[in-house]
Amino acid sequence: MQRSQQYLLRFAVIGALVALLVASVSWAGAQSGDTAGVRVVHVGIDTPPVDITINGEPAGQLLFWLEATDYVEVSPGDVEIAIFDPDVSSDDPLSSITVTAEAGTNYSAVIAG
Repeated sequence: MQRSQQYLLRFAVIGALVALLVASVSWAGAQSGDTAGVRVVHVGIDTPPVDITINGEPAGQLLFWLEATDYVEVSPGDVEIAIFDPDVSSDDPLSSITVTAEAGTNYSAVIAG
């Protein structure tokens, strides 16, 4: 099986890829609660490393199992998290999800596949 097919199989279901979005209490980096923090945590033990973008901006390259991106400060509202195959030069993500962030809150998207 080709590497790209292996990636597609592992990332077939967005629900499994970004398993949950967990809100934590107020983010220390938020200015007066005007922004939110978003990070991605890779816990997919059989999932290869990935590149991550948050709202189209690079947030993590070659994110391996048990690694996490730093929190990225975002404006409240819709936030797009996209996951890319680091071995393929493409603007098309393997998978993406859009979530709604509230000001003054941290969010962790978990890759589990």
